Amino acid sequence: MTERMMKRPEYVDELIRIIRSNLPKEELLDKLSDYHDNDIAEALDSLTASERKRLYSVLGVQRIAHIFAYLDDAKKAYQEEKWEEFKVALRKAQNSIGELMQTLDFSYDISRNLYRIYVFCKDSLAAAMYKRSLTEIENAEKMLRKLYQSFCKVAETDSSAPMMKNTQQVYAGYTYGKGDLVENCQELDKSRGFFA
Repeated sequence: MTERMMKRPEYVDELIRIIRSNLPKEELLDKLSDYHDNDIAEALDSLTASERKRLYSVLGVQRIAHIFAYLDDAKKAYQEEKWEEFKVALRKAQNSIGELMQTLDFSYDISRNLYRIYVFCKDSLAAAMYKRSLTEIENAEKMLRKLYQSFCKVAETDSSAPMMKNTQQVYAGYTYGKGDLVENCQELDKSRGFFA
């Protein structure tokens, strides 16, 4: 048990290095697929807002796919009349939609439209929860499926390079001692592209 607990931060550190590596989106998604969602979620706390937005844009298609899995779990629980599992699955789907909502950049008009779609889906899932109804789930799922197909088409055409090139990687952290706190900062490449 302690061995597993000690390895967990290593996964988080690896994920942070991968996310900050400025890999192209396809490579980044491929590398992230080797990690569990919980590890990715744990790494989010250590990322800046812009790093999280980039990660969410990469995971957008995948995140919607996870919502479908949660909705399938909810439908199964509904058929078996396991109402607590039904609620849990719907809450997970709502949380995933909430994560998508947080990544929207409202300087673009499309974000307002996406926001309305996400609100509709979250409200439909809330109604499904208190009515114990599949109709609202199916309404949200229909809308999300259309959105998913659109996201897939956009992802196929995205050939953008990494957001920043020739950037410095800095690893920082704190070490706690019995009576002190030590801050560490390690720079791997000090040139940052400036050659004299």
